[in-house]
Amino acid sequence: MNQFFKILNWLISQAWWKLIITIDVLFVIATIFLTYNYNLPILHYFNLGGELNIASWWSGISLLLASLLSYELFSIKHDKTKFSWLIFSLIFLALYWDEIGSLHERIMQNSWTDYYPYGIAGICLLTYSLVNLFTSNKNKKSGILILFGFSAFGLVVLQEYIEHTLDWPYLLLGLRTGIEEGTELLGIFLCLMGVVLERRKTAASHSLMALIPNPSLMKKLPAILLFGLVLHTLASFWIPNLSDLYQRGNPALLYPVAIYLILSASSLHRFMDNPKDKGKINLSLCLLFLIFSLMSGCYKYPIESLLRFYILHCIQIAGVVFFCFKINDKPQKKIILMLSALILFSVTYENLVASFILSGVISYFISRIFLRRDRGYPIVF
Repeated sequence: MNQFFKILNWLISQAWWKLIITIDVLFVIATIFLTYNYNLPILHYFNLGGELNIASWWSGISLLLASLLSYELFSIKHDKTKFSWLIFSLIFLALYWDEIGSLHERIMQNSWTDYYPYGIAGICLLTYSLVNLFTSNKNKKSGILILFGFSAFGLVVLQEYIEHTLDWPYLLLGLRTGIEEGTELLGIFLCLMGVVLERRKTAASHSLMALIPNPSLMKKLPAILLFGLVLHTLASFWIPNLSDLYQRGNPALLYPVAIYLILSASSLHRFMDNPKDKGKINLSLCLLFLIFSLMSGCYKYPIESLLRFYILHCIQIAGVVFFCFKINDKPQKKIILMLSALILFSVTYENLVASFILSGVISYFISRIFLRRDRGYPIVF
């Protein structure tokens, strides 16, 4: 076990961009191979061209990291670029929604013209934000990297258009898919480079920590999480009516995937701030929440049995209780009892709406337990 924690510490100390590039390249290679072997057991979870798998979760949380880091910059900055970072955060959040919840596939109902209003709005907001960065010598490099990143996203759109207008030879399908998905990952990487470059001015580091957002610095995070739960709950009544839910991404996963990533980041910062004080427990929590985020992002509603859904959430509650005792913090009995009752209710009725709502409620109340002022994080519920 000690060796395992040493490996984790070593990973944290590595240059963040090396880790990102390595993982991105492995996913692209896997995608090219899996284009011709789509249904290989387990390996199909690494196909960037698929939905609700490890690969889509990876590209999704990469965009979410860019969004959270941008929001952190908005929270701590006081110059004219402040609101530019808020806009970047919202744009990256929309792209995260698209990656996990298949936003753009559902926008297009008749033709590519359905995208025009959203494209024009996005370009206007992006232009305003980039101009603010370019007119400041201190922020120009970040602006250039983010511009190149969004230019890569534009190339992805062009490639998708070509994909639907040409009849590709079978032997070129893998290469075409690999180039398209690789271009998207390149765009995400360049945007992350731009955001991290700006962030390093206040948190100088080349290690993985340069990429990990700090929830304690984010303004109004409790209100945002609560507002997100309300939106998630309302959307849960509509999402089961989507006719393509079985073959596209699932918007019901956006909230829990994000919550657990935030909790993972919070635990890692707690470990880095004081590695001697329950260091292994905080590192274990970081890994546990990351696994929860991954498991939530890979569940294929409604194709897979709801039994797996219930098992996942029972494991989550058991993990919460276990670690509360490990850190000598008495679990909040009312919250645990309420979550257990909700799972029992959902199992009894096997209702998809109830299941979607439950996933958001459980993740929200787990965040209430672990994001607390008495742990040094100014989040009050």
